[in-house]
Amino acid sequence: SEGQLGPRLRRSEIDCAAMMALFLKGQRPEKPGCASASYPGRFVATALTLPSVASLLSASVDRGVIDQTGLSGAFDVDLEAVEIRPPGPFGPSYRPSDTKESIFTTLPQQLGLKLVTTEGTVEVLVVEAAERPAPSKP
Repeated sequence: SEGQLGPRLRRSEIDCAAMMALFLKGQRPEKPGCASASYPGRFVATALTLPSVASLLSASVDRGVIDQTGLSGAFDVDLEAVEIRPPGPFGPSYRPSDTKESIFTTLPQQLGLKLVTTEGTVEVLVVEAAERPAPSKP
């Protein structure tokens, strides 16, 4: 139904700031979090905001994706779609999907979200040149 999260989009209970504080103290949290990974046909994320998820999905649909859900907070995501084709190599947690369905079908089914094509202006930063800085003098 409208306004309901899909079965593969869950509010995250992970506090990324607290987890980062543990790392800075040299401690390891019991559960990993605050990360994302893409495999052929699958995108998984833990404790990411929807603007971050939208930005990461931009590469899969080959155009800018902007979050306009109005949902705040962090979410855990597990999305399967044929368009998700990241370059390897992949590590030991390799979790591909053999799905043949388009992200335009799976996003509403799995996450309760939809992609809507619109036209508009987007700000772009263009780097025309880059140089190494001069070495600093002692």
